[in-house]
Amino acid sequence: MLTTPVPRVRWSAALCAAAALALGACVSATSGEWTAQQAAQAQSVEARIEAGDAAGARAAFALLAPRADQRGRAAALERRIGALELEPFEPSLLAANEALTAGDDELARAILAYARARRPAGAALATLERLDAVLAGRELLRGVRLELRARTVPGAERARVELVGRNDGAATVVLECSGASLDGLATSLTTQGAEQRTAQRLTVDALDRLVLEPGREVRVALGEFPAATRGCVAVRSTWRLTPAGAVARINGFEIPSQEIQALSNDWVLVDPRFPPGAVTPQELADYVRRGAPSMAALLERTVRVAPERREEALDVLTPALLDRPMLEIARAAPVLRWLSGERLGDSFEPDGAVLRAWLEARAARRAAPSAVEPLGLPGAASGARSGAGEANVDRR
Repeated sequence: MLTTPVPRVRWSAALCAAAALALGACVSATSGEWTAQQAAQAQSVEARIEAGDAAGARAAFALLAPRADQRGRAAALERRIGALELEPFEPSLLAANEALTAGDDELARAILAYARARRPAGAALATLERLDAVLAGRELLRGVRLELRARTVPGAERARVELVGRNDGAATVVLECSGASLDGLATSLTTQGAEQRTAQRLTVDALDRLVLEPGREVRVALGEFPAATRGCVAVRSTWRLTPAGAVARINGFEIPSQEIQALSNDWVLVDPRFPPGAVTPQELADYVRRGAPSMAALLERTVRVAPERREEALDVLTPALLDRPMLEIARAAPVLRWLSGERLGDSFEPDGAVLRAWLEARAARRAAPSAVEPLGLPGAASGARSGAGEANVDRR
């Protein structure tokens, strides 16, 4: 959620009361007695509050002119005025806040337009303007593009991971983060279909302070990682950059971390001896229908399927595999692992009957997504698969 430049307010279900409190920002611990003239004026304010006349109470309060030692007493009176100003707008403002929290900016904007048409004043207007500031700040942040990219290091069996930032908006954006972690998972697929997985976690300072000026691209190196295909058909690496305590500062607005999402990248390094170009899902399925006589050829076709088409490949492979003997289904286990991206348990062994059941259940889920729970491969660790923000294939 976005806050205004000086006070950092976290809106919640009690935002209206918080806004009323904000109007008494200069509260003193002391509360001197009213003079006779002030006491009469304060009684006039009280009478208007009791009568439900928020505008009259606000006008009468402006004539009170409290001294420094009377600010505590004045603030208590002003809070009561603020509560009266907020009362008719509270349902709308709470609904707008809930819409913003849910990320439904269009609904929030419509609710605030309706509230503004009713001419709020005082605390209600201040609260509405703060919520409007949330929308304005989010709009400014939409021009920021952050992504992870990976590429091979020339002359070395290593991959370099970079954070690339670009600001297509009109205002300079400063990202600040108290800490960020880069998690990497490398999956090597051997010519026999075995998988080897290596996980790493690094603490990075790329977001300590990242300045993104309008129309300019910034690249920050996050680290280098081993990337060799010797003895492997391919290596797939997935990285995820997760900010902690991040804020974006734009034109005086401050947008905390929930508006700055984690970034991910899926990068594949294939054996350089393979033919250039991607294999289509249909080409892979056709080879399976022919019995896939060569495991090496089957895996070569599998890893050359473009990352963004892996789900499609599973869709067309399902009927092709279900028409094959049980032994061939079991033999396709590494293909299903690679395409699904599922992390398999140590005790998993290729089992044609189990994989057939998995394929049938997946087909049912795809046919009726709302009727069947999401599935993992047999023996898969729940939640091990995460969406990729970018996918690319490279050769060495």
